[in-house]
Amino acid sequence: MPHFYPVRERLFTQSLNGTWKIKIIKGLEIPTDYHRWKDNDYDDKKWDNIIVP
Repeated sequence: MPHFYPVRERLFTQSLNGTWKIKIIKGLEIPTDYHRWKDNDYDDKKWDNIIVP
């Protein structure tokens, strides 16, 4: 039986809709030049965009 978790309060939700950056990495190891991906000044211009509806 699937689990169902209803949203009871609109105040506690956040939409994830919009354009997201994505980079697919082959293998299990993350290259060292991607370790800073969370930093605000990280250059992700070469990453692909995906649209989240």
